[in-house]
Amino acid sequence: KGGQWERALALLEGMQNKKHSLTPNVKTYGAAIMACASANGGGQWERAMELLAEMQAKHGIAPNVIIYNSVIVACEKGGGQWELALQLLEED
Repeated sequence: KGGQWERALALLEGMQNKKHSLTPNVKTYGAAIMACASANGGGQWERAMELLAEMQAKHGIAPNVIIYNSVIVACEKGGGQWELALQLLEED
């Protein structure tokens, strides 16, 4: 579970390549962000934040409560990035 975050990100990226040309949605981004939050060794909070920004800027996908929660969990597990978590709470 916790070691599968890299695979989840590869699947997200792979679905967007020219061969498949699938458009991700809030559920696919949510799964990838939650995988980052579940990563072994403290979470991949930086990558979770990047995915949050990417889904909005690149695809125009509005984050929902589940997305924000997953990013906040990643921030918490990633060395106590509580300031970032508070910023996310203020955004929503």
